[in-house]
Amino acid sequence: MFKILRTWDVGVENGYSTLEAFIESLYKRPRVDYRISEYVFGFINENIMKKYNIMQKKNYQIELSFSCSNEENDLIFFDDEKGYTYGAYDDLKWDTLIIIYFSSKKFNEEIKPIEYANIVYDMISTYLIEKYKKISKRLINKNKNNINKEIVEKYTFPALFDDQKYVHDYPFDGFYYIAGEEKVNIRKEYMKKYKEGYIQ
Repeated sequence: MFKILRTWDVGVENGYSTLEAFIESLYKRPRVDYRISEYVFGFINENIMKKYNIMQKKNYQIELSFSCSNEENDLIFFDDEKGYTYGAYDDLKWDTLIIIYFSSKKFNEEIKPIEYANIVYDMISTYLIEKYKKISKRLINKNKNNINKEIVEKYTFPALFDDQKYVHDYPFDGFYYIAGEEKVNIRKEYMKKYKEGYIQ
């Protein structure tokens, strides 16, 4: 079983220690539907992972973490924790939490769905190549050409706020805390600029 989450990596860890810097970064996040990430992972699972019997017997929670960067080269890295339970979101026992980070200058509010889908494919594929010797770059590149562009582009773009579903959009008390002090309601702040993004 798999659960796909995604985060837009804003906060003090990226140097956004003020409310103004945090909000500036918030407005730049990809405005794409969360279901594109789920489609891409499902595509990889069906066409690669199942065929090679990879990650088919346990429960995996996969977090895709995106962030802006000023560097010329893209950066992908990852971390995993075994025996992880995400009690704040459900009561299932997840055998492994996998976090795949992608930092790039490509990220902004105008990135197109197919560009985003290709990035998600690269993120997950990089993890598989690194962790499983049976997965080759040749195999990955061959399958990437079969991503269904019509499926990716059938979702509304820009996506409505409630169709983006980044993890920090729904904190337990309604607020995201910056540097442990200032707090912001991400939904309300986001709607100040993108008023069409709220589902009544």
